[in-house]
Amino acid sequence: LDDNYSWSPDNHTSARKQNDINNDIAFDYCDLVNSVQRHTRCNTNYCLRAKKGSCELSCRFGYPRQLCDNTDISFEILVDGKIRGTVLTKRNDPRLNVHNPTMLRHWRANVDLQIIVDLDAC
Repeated sequence: LDDNYSWSPDNHTSARKQNDINNDIAFDYCDLVNSVQRHTRCNTNYCLRAKKGSCELSCRFGYPRQLCDNTDISFEILVDGKIRGTVLTKRNDPRLNVHNPTMLRHWRANVDLQIIVDLDAC
């Protein structure tokens, strides 16, 4: 190999600087969602687990998720009296992670969106 030869991969979407986006916010957002906000596949090394008393494997993160036409917030009272809040965002992709587009565009990495209803939830 030539000593002057170097190779580096193209910049990852999340490594783009705001000045490099050139006002193509829609393309940038789509690129970010597909590179950092999708649960691409399930496998036993990462997320597929059998629940106690069952041999059936399921994703511990709940993917694939149901498609939703609207964003909704739901609350559930647990057995111990605590409240669990869940955000169901509008989605057309069953493997899309719940996120906030504005936060994603600025953070440029995986953003999970959850409701904090008490100190135990955070």
